[in-house]
Amino acid sequence: MKQILIANIRDLLPPSMWPAWYVYVGRENKGWKLAESPLANPYKVGMNYCGYYTREEVVAVYSQKVLRAYNNVPVSEEVIAELARLRALFKRHGKLVLVCWCAPKRCHAEAIREFLNDPSA
Repeated sequence: MKQILIANIRDLLPPSMWPAWYVYVGRENKGWKLAESPLANPYKVGMNYCGYYTREEVVAVYSQKVLRAYNNVPVSEEVIAELARLRALFKRHGKLVLVCWCAPKRCHAEAIREFLNDPSA
């Protein structure tokens, strides 16, 4: 059965030991020597210049503004390329693990999984 899973990086072996279908989708992390993913969520839970974002709002805003065209502003080419790469990995291996820091809490990796599973996207 093909599936896209979400894993917390703290539960995994070091990134150098990950199989090809494990993909980090978070912000830059110097401790783990991980570059920021093109799919990293720029929106953070908590206080910011726009007010307070809940975890649900952060995921919703990410899905609307990063993964999908928003108010006629197209999705960035970098995001489109990374989504295409993830689809190809999923097709090739029959599985995909999106690695983040939030799991099992709700996070933007869930929005990525929903997008990748959406045949109309």
